[in-house]
Amino acid sequence: MPKFIPTDARVLLVNVNGVKCGSIEHKNGHYGKLHVRDQSGQRRNGWLVGEPNKGLKRHVRDDETRRVSALGMQGLGLTEIAYQNSLVYAKERLQMRSLTGPKAPEKAADPIIVHPDVRRMLLTQKAYAEAGRAFTYWAALNIDKELSHADESGAQDAADLVALLTPVIKAFLTDQRVRRHEHGMQIYGGHGFIAEWGMEQYVRDARINMIYEGTNSIQALDLLGRKILGDMGAKLKKFGKLVTTSWKKKV
Repeated sequence: MPKFIPTDARVLLVNVNGVKCGSIEHKNGHYGKLHVRDQSGQRRNGWLVGEPNKGLKRHVRDDETRRVSALGMQGLGLTEIAYQNSLVYAKERLQMRSLTGPKAPEKAADPIIVHPDVRRMLLTQKAYAEAGRAFTYWAALNIDKELSHADESGAQDAADLVALLTPVIKAFLTDQRVRRHEHGMQIYGGHGFIAEWGMEQYVRDARINMIYEGTNSIQALDLLGRKILGDMGAKLKKFGKLVTTSWKKKV
């Protein structure tokens, strides 16, 4: 929504739109992205984008896309970088000796990667990063099927699976990202709270995506209310059949 409205394309005559910045919102860790609050209370002019009476449908579709492509994938990316940085730090940081005997006798202490709880946290980070990558690749494959499958029923099946699991992708990957960054901060110890090491920024970046595009508790309502109960479990049955068939093939 522009601050000024041009009145004549040939001359620079403008009217002031009813937009006034009341304040700038200061967000935790987000310094390069401005959000302003409009407090004008006046009538403002806007322009229709797209077809009339189809805005809500388009808005919902755009939200669904952002939940997968933006928030889910961003969650996965930050989980991966937290793991990679934690792994490098754990290999270099020296503290105490292993309970089973020195693992780096030539050094003053052993790297913390030899300690059981550090290894547990690293392996947990790795497991969630790799599983999340497989999950999102599978979702992307079904998005391609939805858009280009030669068979209409095959395209619809793929669309149903993507619709069902979109709130899961958004909520699960962003929830788990925060947990995995907490592991990273724990591995870093006191350095995890120091800005120059970077982990504290990842923690702050991770936390906001549990809120964006519908908080994760809202994703649960979307999953149950719209995706499962909305068609009396038809999408869920398709997913259950897929999981059962895949499991039987592996067995």
